[in-house]
Amino acid sequence: MNYYLKYTIAAVVVALAIPAAAAGGGGSGLVRSIIVTTGGVVIFTMDIHTGAPACSGVDAFKNDFAIDGSTVHGKNTYALLLAAANQKKPVTVVGTGACSVWPFREDVNYLFVTY
Repeated sequence: MNYYLKYTIAAVVVALAIPAAAAGGGGSGLVRSIIVTTGGVVIFTMDIHTGAPACSGVDAFKNDFAIDGSTVHGKNTYALLLAAANQKKPVTVVGTGACSVWPFREDVNYLFVTY
């Protein structure tokens, strides 16, 4: 396979994968509340939620995100969220664009804290 064709195909594959991951909203600021349900779902509220998907369109929950606390990803994300909230450090959240973990709350793709 020719050199340019190989890299063109790779670029197209990456370009097609990015919009799916980037389709979600984002949040930033301090964590304002954390709720853990009996089913292990973690719901938290941020200062800001931009680009929220249509599924999180209820005004009362507009700055909320949800994590499935029963998964490894959820447990790790929850631990980081608690550490940031405890130290009053700002958090940046990237959502998935879906509300499959809990109704009207965007699912968390990942979050990070800058110290």
